[in-house]
Formats: sequence, C-alpha cells, structure tokens
Amino acid sequence: MIHFDDITSKTVDLYSILSKSLRKSLARTEFTIQVIEEADSEIQEANLLIEEVFPSGEAEEYKPSYVLGSNENGLCLACLKRGILLGCISVSFDLEEKAVAIHSLAIDPKYRAQKLGSVLLLSLHDVCHELGIQSMSLISSEQGKGFYQSFGFKEMALQSYETRLPFSKRVVRKKISDFNHIHGKDKALPEDERIRKKHTREDKSEYSTTFFNRHKRHKQSKKEANTSSAVEVVNPFY
Repeated sequence: MIHFDDITSKTVDLYSILSKSLRKSLARTEFTIQVIEEADSEIQEANLLIEEVFPSGEAEEYKPSYVLGSNENGLCLACLKRGILLGCISVSFDLEEKAVAIHSLAIDPKYRAQKLGSVLLLSLHDVCHELGIQSMSLISSEQGKGFYQSFGFKEMALQSYETRLPFSKRVVRKKISDFNHIHGKDKALPEDERIRKKHTREDKSEYSTTFFNRHKRHKQSKKEANTSSAVEVVNPFY
C-alpha cells in the first residue's frame, strides 16, 4: 500500500500512480508531471507563476511554498515541458476525513486552452485514488465554475464546489481525449521558441486560466451556508 509520504518524498514514481491512459497520452508529448517539494528549484518557478497570474497582493497564500509550508499534508504537482514549468496545482489532504482541498491551480498564460489544467487535475485524481481519498473541494469565482462542473463538481454554498471521487469514467475519457486532440502530434507552439528561462517570467499583466481554493475559508463557508455572508473570491480571469 502506498502512503502519502511515499508520494511527497518521491520514493514512489508518480507515473506508477497515474492511469495507463494518462501516461500514454503524456508519453506522446514533451509534457511531464512531477511532484515538487519546498527544497526543489522548481518551487521558486511555481511561486513566480502564481505571482504572475494572481492579482497583486492576492498571491502569497496560493503559492506552493506557502501551501506546503502551512499544511502538514500539502502536495504540489507541476506540469513541465523541456524542464520549463508551465503549470502547477497545490492541495492539502485530510487523510482522516479522506478529503482533499485545492488551494491553487495555475497555467502559464501562453499555454491556456492547451488542457494542461485538466491534466494536472487528472493527475491529482489518480493520486487521490491511490490514497483512498473520497472527496475533493475548492472555492472558485463564477468564471471558474464551468471547468469544475465539467469534472462533476457541484456548487454547494458561497461559491464552494465539491465532488465525490473518483471522477466518472466518461469524464476521464473525455478530458484525455480533448488533450490528445490538441497534442496528438505534439505540434510545437509558436511560443516555444521564445519560452522564458527559469525564474525570468515576463508580461505579468497577462493572466492565465487560474483555479484556486481558499481552504481556510472553506470550512467557514460550510458553517455560513444558511447566512447572507459572503466569501471574497479573487477573479481568476477564466
């Protein structure tokens, strides 16, 4: 049986956890999915990505370094291409309750609509399956709800979204098919020739498809579900 620490310490190969269909799809491309830790060089690149895609003053609590440092069971998965970080998802697990909360999911602006967010969420889904996690939750703005609902998330209260796990087989097949349709021949994007080196991100005024969860407010939102109070949610520019 695989334990959470086996995944975060990279004792277990992440690709041994991913579904066969997802591994096969990734193998046709130059994209890779990997676990990143606080000590890894990629963590700074992930932090810079969060700074780039979140409005000024809102980014700190969504950075992978913050999520990992403030949660005992935090995890960050990153999507890279030729060593360049293009996206990341940061979450925290409640292993006793068999639940996971998404804190942030961000994709490089130049790679929006490439289904990388879906691949990261599917990768997280496979990790959850291995750990016996039964539910996934987050808080998002109105702009992000279409993405989440396409995975089966239901809006609960105060822009809070939850779903039972695993995702339906139909949803998984559809998401992988969409990714394959775009990347089946792994065509190089125009931006590839101008892709930035690590730690040198530009055009910070351009925002990507960003999905996030204010986990600290998530439990509060459940308590306030029958009240008129609201949770402040950052516009993800979905």
